Amino acid sequence: MIKQKTLITIGITAYTEGKWLLEAWNTVQQQSSDRWEAVMVLDGKGDRKTKKYFESIRHPKLKKHSYTSNKGAYACRTKAIEMTETEWYFHLDGDDKLPIDAIEIISKEINSNPNIEFIGGSSFQFGDGKDEIYIPSKDANKLCTGPLFIATSPFRVTLFNNLGGYYIPNHFFHSDWDFWLSVYEQEIIGNQIDEVI
Repeated sequence: MIKQKTLITIGITAYTEGKWLLEAWNTVQQQSSDRWEAVMVLDGKGDRKTKKYFESIRHPKLKKHSYTSNKGAYACRTKAIEMTETEWYFHLDGDDKLPIDAIEIISKEINSNPNIEFIGGSSFQFGDGKDEIYIPSKDANKLCTGPLFIATSPFRVTLFNNLGGYYIPNHFFHSDWDFWLSVYEQEIIGNQIDEVI
């Protein structure tokens, strides 16, 4: 069997997730496709438990960076993207999980549509007894109250750089939503899929 080229970097950022970080990482290692590599960024001033898990995680396809001071979520995401050596980036917060076939689904979508700049997929949102599948919307009016799809959807690194990245002064809270608004305003071509990624 011919080994396929690494397609996408999974960027994981962590702060106070504790054991959830290890669970997030395990879902990366268990992917049915090996077309990924990963970067992990630890924000400074997080809790000791998260730092302990961060330091214990090792893998030949993983690069890590640790800040000594608090930088905020979007500075950490930006650092993960700067560490990315693949064409595509896919973000995973330290308390999120990937379905086992996430990279396989994304790879097929990119191969079928080589000119797209992003993929907006569904997500399974869990916790507090509110388990549900969040399906992408094509209704632009919904942009007034939230993103059309999960804000950590995969995108080309060049798209991120061409749009100037995240807006991050003073730990701005919705920089990912702001980024996707720019994508929408500039009519950048991407695909929205109903599959959970």
